[in-house]
Amino acid sequence: MVKKRLVAPGIKQMKILKPLLTFFAAIVLFSGCEQNQVVSETADRIIHNGHVYSFLWGEPDGEGVPASDAPYQNGVWSSDGEAIAIKDGNILFVGANDDVMAFSGAGTELIDAGGGYVYPGFVDAHSHITGLVADEKFIRINGAANEDEAIEIIIAATKDRELAIGEWIIGGGWDEGEWMNILPNEKRLTELFPDNPVLMGGETGFGYWGNKKALEAAGFDRDTEAPVKGTFTRYEDGELSGIALDEAGRVWRRILPAETIDERKDTLVKAMNIMASDGFTMTHDAGTASLSMAAFEALDTEENMPIRIYAMVDRADAKLVDEWTAKGPMSYPSNMLFVRSMKSGLDGTLGVRSARFLEPYSDMPEHSGLDENWTMQIGQMDQMIQAGFQINTHAIGDKANREILEFLEKNYAINPDLRNLRHRSEHASVIHPDDYKRWVELNVIASAQPPYVSEDPPWALSRIGEERAKDMYAWRKMRRLGIPLAFGSDLDSYDHNIFYGIYGAITRADKKGIPVGGFMPHEALTSEEAIRGYTNWAAYSAHVENEVGQLKAGMWADIAVVDKDLLNVGSSNPADLLNGKIIMTIVGGKVIYKN
Repeated sequence: MVKKRLVAPGIKQMKILKPLLTFFAAIVLFSGCEQNQVVSETADRIIHNGHVYSFLWGEPDGEGVPASDAPYQNGVWSSDGEAIAIKDGNILFVGANDDVMAFSGAGTELIDAGGGYVYPGFVDAHSHITGLVADEKFIRINGAANEDEAIEIIIAATKDRELAIGEWIIGGGWDEGEWMNILPNEKRLTELFPDNPVLMGGETGFGYWGNKKALEAAGFDRDTEAPVKGTFTRYEDGELSGIALDEAGRVWRRILPAETIDERKDTLVKAMNIMASDGFTMTHDAGTASLSMAAFEALDTEENMPIRIYAMVDRADAKLVDEWTAKGPMSYPSNMLFVRSMKSGLDGTLGVRSARFLEPYSDMPEHSGLDENWTMQIGQMDQMIQAGFQINTHAIGDKANREILEFLEKNYAINPDLRNLRHRSEHASVIHPDDYKRWVELNVIASAQPPYVSEDPPWALSRIGEERAKDMYAWRKMRRLGIPLAFGSDLDSYDHNIFYGIYGAITRADKKGIPVGGFMPHEALTSEEAIRGYTNWAAYSAHVENEVGQLKAGMWADIAVVDKDLLNVGSSNPADLLNGKIIMTIVGGKVIYKN
């Protein structure tokens, strides 16, 4: 029998009271009685002794000014709660410690937040999470400034390995953007490892560097033609020199030994647990092909999904595209797996100059990016949008971003209701000034990655010049116009650390604070906007804003507890965000990670 308790008439006096009014309504919602009346709900868990930021107040305006009902006065944010009661995986009540403890019973688990700062669980709106868990033999060459430094890392990583003849040496992480002007060739890798195929992927996945054995293993030779939307580098005599870009690199990668579904399941569970340890309660997997899709489905059936996954059907997997076109969009009953979107692409990357622009590259005047026919990709996009799927399209350059608009206009003419599916430009890096109005009219979301603006500008400016760069990562301009934003990391190409992501959106600088003042600082966002990009705005981009992204009675209990007051530190000393740590991550009311 459930004990009946009285809830106090009000929540403890705190600095700002307005947002707390929303919490009072929760009692009525769940108990059908007034605040002073008896309630009979017993929480499964209670998180207490924290500084709760519910994000239930209104949205900031286009300039980033907090709403009138925000817990914000004189430049300082105040938490609008201390504790959260959870029942059956949902939030039951948010408020002061005393009031929330009224929902405790004999079986209630009490979780002490230890004075930490409690936020809605973070959502990474663009990731490739299999890259988080590499084979123990995988060689990471991230940070290598050039071929010499990369070779040193590879030698050090293999010196104690007993390599069998023909055994693959696999790794990656070289920066295609930084290396593009002086690309390596196969010679040194071939000299060092004459009997072993070596293949090193670029950090964005758009470039691959290997030796002769790796070329031979793929059946590549001087007579091999580059695939559509791909490039092989060659010596003057026509022989392949060991670099494959864009689609050519992906063809090369496909010859690597295949994983089994059990291996992929293990990889995904490990990756999801890493994301949970980093405060993420949901991630959008940007390009889920058949093996990962089958693994996610199996894990969901086994109830072994540590965090929620928004899986985007990989356009490059034609069989999977046809399969899901026939099935239609699906949210699994567990609410842990969602397949409602497709990941497509209409260009490459800025680093390797395969992003598509309306005008030539500033540092390569004869070249405007990949210029091949995109009919097949657009045909598959047509197929899935008409089946009711959200279309999330990789687009870096202004030409690719414009073609998204043309694609949507064509399909909206067939079925106007398709504009409600919240289609996204993945990256939305450079927009032509004439196109912003159409973004608003066509209801397109900019799914952007703050690490890009922290890391790319040193070489990106040379690619497109200062005039076009005025519309690169132009997030303040988008906010003023009402274009929705959602933030992700593009891991494992970039660091997915949530503190770094929030820092990048605020400062537009790298971890060393360069450039001083940030890249195009007038496009910087506030700490509130940066956090919303990873919470309720990211949730909106996946059609789950009524379930996650805020701490509200009735919503899923997806919660992150951190050791930094992100709103105030982000406003006053954003560099200190980089020292932040995750204390606890809760998904569906269950503690998935605790530091």
